Amino acid sequence: MRTIFVFTLLLFFIGTSVSAQDCLDAKLEKTSPENARYHRRLVRVNDTLFFAEVFDLQKRLRFTGNYIFTEGKLKEQGEFVFYFPNGEVESRGMYKDGFKVGTWERFAENGAQRPDKYYQPTRSKELNAILNKE
Repeated sequence: MRTIFVFTLLLFFIGTSVSAQDCLDAKLEKTSPENARYHRRLVRVNDTLFFAEVFDLQKRLRFTGNYIFTEGKLKEQGEFVFYFPNGEVESRGMYKDGFKVGTWERFAENGAQRPDKYYQPTRSKELNAILNKE
């Protein structure tokens, strides 16, 4: 009985820690290795939530954040932190259903605080709808 419990527990941890890596282009869309500008490492947190680290081709961390898998694709969800190539924080804020929302803290490359930027969720969705019309 104890062996079954340990085996089940092991499968749970393996299942929740599965990671994958993919290539992204300049628009952060999946692409082939020869067209890649970034590499994203995804770690499964649960059935629909993934933690991501994105690196440039020089292996410098460029941003971290969470994605949810919904409607057949990954969408940004929750806190994201973007970094300058020197490792300093560039900006920090929240995503909801793939859109920046609320107040984003922004910083200069030397670490000095820049003015915050506010994103209204409804405006982000409206802009996205306009840009994606064919």
